[in-house]
Amino acid sequence: MEYDIEPDIGHSREDMFKNLYRNAVITVKRYGVKVRHPFTQALARAVDAKLSEKLTKTDYVIMGSEIIPVESQIPQGYLYMGDNPHYQLIQQIVGQEKKITESALMRVYLESERYLPNTESGRKYFMELLKKMHSYGYLLVEIEKQGKNMIRWLKPGRAVRTKNKRIMIAKPGYDPIVVKLWDFLRDSPESVTFDNIRNYIINRIGWLETLDELKRYLNYMISKGYVVEEYGYYRANKPIIPFRKEERRKWKFPILGKKF
Repeated sequence: MEYDIEPDIGHSREDMFKNLYRNAVITVKRYGVKVRHPFTQALARAVDAKLSEKLTKTDYVIMGSEIIPVESQIPQGYLYMGDNPHYQLIQQIVGQEKKITESALMRVYLESERYLPNTESGRKYFMELLKKMHSYGYLLVEIEKQGKNMIRWLKPGRAVRTKNKRIMIAKPGYDPIVVKLWDFLRDSPESVTFDNIRNYIINRIGWLETLDELKRYLNYMISKGYVVEEYGYYRANKPIIPFRKEERRKWKFPILGKKF
């Protein structure tokens, strides 16, 4: 049976593209009768639901609660709750290219977009991210023989596990985790403890996995003067400097934690 993603009754194509969870349904014909199911990412993946050809003939990607047609510019940098934003950004870039070599991906990520600095530690951290993504199935590998050479292509795997709430658009030159932590401290009306930060970045939005990762990020931000810690309370201090302006400075990255 073929399953289609269509607008729910009373909603237009444009409504559906804005919010799948509210305005879309997954349909299938059984004995000539169209059956409608509420849209969820899990169901869409399980039944391999496709966007109805009655709506568009173009390719598309599903990002969080939105459908982004390839005929329009895909908003690279959209970040959602649920998992490490670097996983999301890397998968977006790989998805746009369809397939890309590891070295080319690193150049895009570190030299062009600069979501991490182009330093030895930045490259090491980037490779750790790729290793984790392979282990979670977020990236796949395709080996292609070209003459005497074997080309190792990276391709998108299963979608990074995100929720339907977009919370940020990544800005080139900045680590989105550093930015999100700094914004949280700046916007907090009361004094912020380590537990407050942990509850937000790990439990609420899911951008970090372990306490060690969080401690390393906070220590880095304190060392740069972006954050001040006094008597167990944290506050935002000076604005973050983009990596383009500090590419020759050393940056020690947190060790990625494990998922359980």
